[in-house]
Amino acid sequence: MTAPASLVAELEDAIANRSAPRRAEILLRVTDLFVRASPGFSDDEISLFDDIIVRLAAEIEVGVRSLLAHRLAPIPNAPSNITRILANDDEIRVAYPILAQSERLDDEALVQTARTKSQEHLLAISRRKSLGEIVTDVLVERGNQQVVLSTAKNSGARFSDSGLALLVRRSNGDDVLASYVGVRPDLPHDLFLTLLATASEMVLVQMARHGGLALQAADSVYGSAEMLGWLVYEHGIEPHVTVFDKSTRQDGTFSATTLHTTMSASFIIAPPARC
Repeated sequence: MTAPASLVAELEDAIANRSAPRRAEILLRVTDLFVRASPGFSDDEISLFDDIIVRLAAEIEVGVRSLLAHRLAPIPNAPSNITRILANDDEIRVAYPILAQSERLDDEALVQTARTKSQEHLLAISRRKSLGEIVTDVLVERGNQQVVLSTAKNSGARFSDSGLALLVRRSNGDDVLASYVGVRPDLPHDLFLTLLATASEMVLVQMARHGGLALQAADSVYGSAEMLGWLVYEHGIEPHVTVFDKSTRQDGTFSATTLHTTMSASFIIAPPARC
């Protein structure tokens, strides 16, 4: 990479110059130069851009930092130091695009931010394409209701056993959260039963309408004639239990091949059209 002599001179002038507008102008020009050619830069060249951008971004106003963050967030090989600086910016409009999107932040960096920054920062992290267990542990422990719900709804989030247990505990009394936690395919059998023990009628209905009620133990859900009547007659939900008939049916009802078991033979998900 060879920068034009004029740009080099402008960089030196801008870094030495205390004029914020001048520094902002050069900062965005340098950033655009990096973004346009980023796939072809070597690690050394990226490091050079990193140093320049960090120096230019010092004491720059929030609006310019926000523009910088939005331009760098989708770049897979964005400079690492400025990425971390932007991710930890107290202004959420600066930090949000980096926290929600940047691939340059590893789990360690995300955990550090999640442990020290605002709930808005945690919410941004919860909306990433994927989340590791050590990250979700902090989000579920420290996050407010909105953060925890967003994390539970994220299909790319992975949870530790302790994280899932805490997620179930936080679902107690929160029907919306319980409805999403209850249909997560990674929820273990014992925690599913714990969730059901305190689930409201609304939660059962929402789970049933989410592509079929996930029944890890059909007796635990139906249990009595009253529950069967409530599901079938009040809400039009047909309970589905294990099917032993292996033949393919021709009468419009579902055969065993249309039901799916998950995690154990007693975990049954009925096809969405029937719930």
